[in-house]
This record gives sequence, C-alpha cells and structure tokens, in this order.
Amino acid sequence: MGISFVARLAVITSASRYCDRYHNRVGPLSDVRRTSGNDDSWIYAFDARNIGEKLPPKKLRPRDFRSRTAALEARKKVAMNLWVPPVSRTGDRKVTRAEVARHNTFEECWIIIRGKVYDFTEWKDRHPGGPFVARMHAGKDAIAEFGDYHGKLAEKHLAHFCAGDLVEES
Repeated sequence: MGISFVARLAVITSASRYCDRYHNRVGPLSDVRRTSGNDDSWIYAFDARNIGEKLPPKKLRPRDFRSRTAALEARKKVAMNLWVPPVSRTGDRKVTRAEVARHNTFEECWIIIRGKVYDFTEWKDRHPGGPFVARMHAGKDAIAEFGDYHGKLAEKHLAHFCAGDLVEES
C-alpha cells in the first residue's frame, strides 16, 4: 500500500523547510554550497513515493547524499584552517561552576566540557557552526551537545582554550 498524495506532499514540504533552515545557517561546515558544491542531485536520491510505513531512521541532510571522499575532503579542508589564538591558554586554574555561570554572555563565553572549563570568548566568532552555538551554551555544561557534533580533532583543538579544571564548591 502506497502513501497518499497528501502524505507525500507533507514529506516534500518538510524536506524543503529543513533545507531552507540548513542553507540559512552560518559557518563553513554548514554552508552546503561550499561543502557539497553545486550538485543538487541529493534531492532526488530519496523518493517520497516509496517511503512505506516508516520514516528513515535518521534525519537525512544534504551531506548524507554526497560521496564519502568528498565529505572527508571538505572536513579536512575546514580542519586545516581552524583558527588558533596567538597565545594558547595554559589551563592551570581551578574554576567553580559559580564562576563559569558568571561568564554567560556573548562578550565572555565560558563553557564546561568533560570536567574542564574553556574560554570561548575569542573562538566563538570563528566557530565553524557559527557564533550562536557557543553563545547558547555559555556559562553551562555543554558535553551532550559537543559530543553530538564534534570528533577527536575538535577535542584536540579545545586545548588552546582551556581555562582550567572544574572543581566543586566546598
């Protein structure tokens, strides 16, 4: 049994809205024109008429339809051009949650990831996903969000911004 015209139209409309939101994001990793070129063939790789009774197991994005080598090349290009501060932080301080919570503005942006505190004040404007990402998590623990979107290279890059270890208040 196929799906109705209305259901197909809903899927196509939803995909169109998702693509519009995706195109409007800022940053080199989210700019489809830069990361996947002018090839729009990914749009036709998913046929809404044959969707069946279930939706795909994950939300499909344009980058899911390009070749693995193209994806790796795009990721490598971005990784090789990551900004590094002139002087890296030493990470030798002990920082409490209360102190991190005070640095929760766009002008002073500190984030907790895996028990360490990072000062993203200088990095936020150069973040590949855009500055709003760091701002959303300023003054908070961001391990869940960080783990969802970053790999080992990003973890190594964090060392440049480490303010210190998170300590519990006594």
